[in-house]
Amino acid sequence: MGITTLQKNLGAFYTDLPIARYIAKWALRDAGDSALDPSCGAGVFLSCAYEQLRSLGSRNAEVYGIDIDPEALETNRSRLPTAHLIHADFFSVQPAETPLFKAVIGNPPFIRYQNFNGHVR
Repeated sequence: MGITTLQKNLGAFYTDLPIARYIAKWALRDAGDSALDPSCGAGVFLSCAYEQLRSLGSRNAEVYGIDIDPEALETNRSRLPTAHLIHADFFSVQPAETPLFKAVIGNPPFIRYQNFNGHVR
C-alpha cells in the first residue's frame, strides 16, 4: 500500500506495534510516569504508553497526544477516552500549555524543511 498525499503532507509515517510497545516499556518504568506523543497520529505510542502505565499499576495513566489531523485525534478519543489530546501543530504549542512529562515518545513528524518559513526555519 502506497502513502497517500495527505499522509505525505502531514509527515505521517506509522510505527509498528511491537516497536512502539518496546519503546513504551523502555521509557515508562513507574506507575506515576506520564508520556507525550507530540505527533500522535493513529495513536500506537499513546496506546502502548497507556498499556504500559496500567501494567505498572497506574490508575490514571497520564498520556498526552498532539496532532494536526482531527480525524486521527477522533480515532484516539474513541480508543483512549482518558487521553489528553490537543489539536494543534506541535511546533505551535507553548510549554505552558502542557504539564511536564517523564517521557516523550513517538515518531517525529517527517516534514520537509522547505515547508518552514521565517524564524521557524
